[in-house]
Amino acid sequence: CYKTDKAIGSPATKIVITSADVATYLMHIKPVYDHMLTLEGPTELLNYLSALHAEYAACRTTVRNFAHIVHQHNVVDYENAVKTSTTLPTTTDDYSACPHTTCQKPLPPSIAFGIRVGGANKICPGCNGALSLETFRLAAFRRDHPTFANGKHGIVYMPMLTQNPSFSTYVQRVVETLRAQSIPSATVKAITGT
Repeated sequence: CYKTDKAIGSPATKIVITSADVATYLMHIKPVYDHMLTLEGPTELLNYLSALHAEYAACRTTVRNFAHIVHQHNVVDYENAVKTSTTLPTTTDDYSACPHTTCQKPLPPSIAFGIRVGGANKICPGCNGALSLETFRLAAFRRDHPTFANGKHGIVYMPMLTQNPSFSTYVQRVVETLRAQSIPSATVKAITGT
């Protein structure tokens, strides 16, 4: 990583921003916004932003695109990422299909756009399951970690998502799953923090 690769702002330091800094920043992002104006709808915009993210995630130490700037605005996450790796996990979810395992039907582009770009909460037209950024993150977690080894207790199978999942309800389901498998309370607490 570059030594100058810093988050925009910092929780520990106060930064003085000059008018020249603002002008440089705006000159750097203006071409992206100009290009966005040429796109014909939410689907094209989502595809464009997803491509920028994928390019940045593949090699964030050299790519300085719009996705890099957006990441810099999340100060804590950005500073942690700079310390750990030269790449970021790529987003395998393009929000084009329902993340609920029992559904996975295609989602209309307007719903995918509303969730991914607008952060909206929607309902899947196929299964009536809740759709949100949190739903997609939980589904990705479960997809990437369907089981985990738990020492002498064997393999723990992660529970399915409910129709209206949230982080707290999913953690509760994990606790119930662990208890159903007779996992000791101390281990449950160590795994879930509850």
